[in-house]
Amino acid sequence: MISTERIYEIEEKDFLGIFQKAWTHGPSATIGGFPAGQKAHPVAVIRYEGRLREVYPAQVEFKEGMKND
Repeated sequence: MISTERIYEIEEKDFLGIFQKAWTHGPSATIGGFPAGQKAHPVAVIRYEGRLREVYPAQVEFKEGMKND
């Protein structure tokens, strides 16, 4: 699960891209519930403290002087 509270301030070289994370889910166990299907949302992949992390794109901020306007 991705924590949404943290903001990651990184350099541009540590930003690897935005990708779609998708997975399938089975049908609801209740009668008349939702059918089986797929869920998906965008994630940003970054290098932070020597590790690769999956975060929400809104959690990424570039350090001053690294922004391309």
